[in-house]
Amino acid sequence: MQAAEIPAANGVGQVRSIVKLYGEVATGGAALGLTDATMDALRVAAPPPTNGLFDEVLRVETRFSLGYIKPFPAFRFGSESDRASGTMGLGGSFAFADPNTGTGFAYAMNRTGFRLWDEPREVALREALFARVLGERPQRPDPASGLFWPLIRGALESRSGSPPRAIWSSPTASSTAGP
Repeated sequence: MQAAEIPAANGVGQVRSIVKLYGEVATGGAALGLTDATMDALRVAAPPPTNGLFDEVLRVETRFSLGYIKPFPAFRFGSESDRASGTMGLGGSFAFADPNTGTGFAYAMNRTGFRLWDEPREVALREALFARVLGERPQRPDPASGLFWPLIRGALESRSGSPPRAIWSSPTASSTAGP
């Protein structure tokens, strides 16, 4: 499967490398050769799609811009500015850059689950970092929005005997959780 080239579907990388990439993007992208115009385009909040947030391919409500997912009421991540951008991965992995806090975040678990986003272990780590350490907004869905992830929840969750791995990078701290 890794030998096949499937655009936007089978990117493979080490969590440390992915967080380094998003950390660079979160702090301006100079080391990656990204221009100011590119960074400005990535930072802007995604406009609502013309026909609403429902994604006909994924069959859930989403908001994307330039190929990256952007925060929206049912999937809040990063700071209150909604300038963060990232990508979900297989079974609940997630990585993003938040330019307001200068933080790159990446999470991959040892065993995949059945969630597209808000995998419970991932969101608990993201909540601890953003809401408790950085003092930003809660990372869980906004209950007032009425938008909730409609796919499989709870019953099909993965149960792993080993702890997940998450890494984040910011100008003031760098940490690794897990084995």
